[in-house]
Amino acid sequence: MKNQSITFILAIDAGGTKTLGLLKCLGTEQTWSKRTASASLSHDLDKSCKRIDELAKALLIEASCDAKNTLLVCGVAGGGNHLKRQSLFERLSLSFPKVRIYNDGITSLYGAGRGKPVIVLAMGTGSIATRLDDRGTVSRFGGWGFTAGDLGSGAYMGKQLVSNALVQYDKRQIKCDILLSETISRLSNVAESEGDKPHLRMERGNENNEEENTNQAIANWIQTATATEYASFAPLIFEYAEQSEYAIKIINDAAYWIEDLARTAGFKSKEFGDLDIVIIGGLSQAIKPYLSDNLSNALIPAKGSSLDGAIYIGEKILKVNTIL
Repeated sequence: MKNQSITFILAIDAGGTKTLGLLKCLGTEQTWSKRTASASLSHDLDKSCKRIDELAKALLIEASCDAKNTLLVCGVAGGGNHLKRQSLFERLSLSFPKVRIYNDGITSLYGAGRGKPVIVLAMGTGSIATRLDDRGTVSRFGGWGFTAGDLGSGAYMGKQLVSNALVQYDKRQIKCDILLSETISRLSNVAESEGDKPHLRMERGNENNEEENTNQAIANWIQTATATEYASFAPLIFEYAEQSEYAIKIINDAAYWIEDLARTAGFKSKEFGDLDIVIIGGLSQAIKPYLSDNLSNALIPAKGSSLDGAIYIGEKILKVNTIL
């Protein structure tokens, strides 16, 4: 790769909730940005690859720059899977000659510490911890995906809520807890617009018909629900934290796994205990009050975002003419 031909770095942060793009002109420092829907490779691979590709091309058009003069650095959820990462690489390479793809935990790591040693807990739709140590070694923990991993994440919390709600629904006990009642109501009215979802009405004489419709609606949702859709219930859990015993149990469980992930990544360990620790992601602010003082008091603000990290990686690649 001839670095002298590169005049732009195009950074992309593709996650389970949203996808952000930032195009930077290296000569003028001018930037262009765009946003689109989620594009995690762990969900719908083809749709995610298409969204990332379209976002990247749209930024080129807006800035009137050429792909051959652009280094594209993408941090993407699910990027730890080699085969899925290769699928994205092949799609982007059709238009962009110079492409580098990383798991979004890596770009977040370099962004949060601006390239300095740090431990990063990324808690959003999914969960992952990364560590950059004093030797420049990058280590990753968690981030195994929604099916068997992502403990403590928004999707994990949403799945716990739905499971609890269904158990109590079968027992006809959902009305005993406002959070569970609201959850079943939302699940049974997924086709309705947000904010216009009536609560279940178990009126005498209509129970059987309404119950059948509700059961079918819930079954249909479960059959196709993505991690992003499960994670959409996380704000509801925090909203009812003081009114629902299930909410506080789910939150405390998530906090437990976040603490465990921090320790796994080296927090307070003999070897890595002196590293700064950062928590980022859509769940980070809501969960902080429920973490132990030991961890919450140690957290510092991130110095930059995943997009900043992608830009940093791109600049380092151009500087040393290598791949991180």
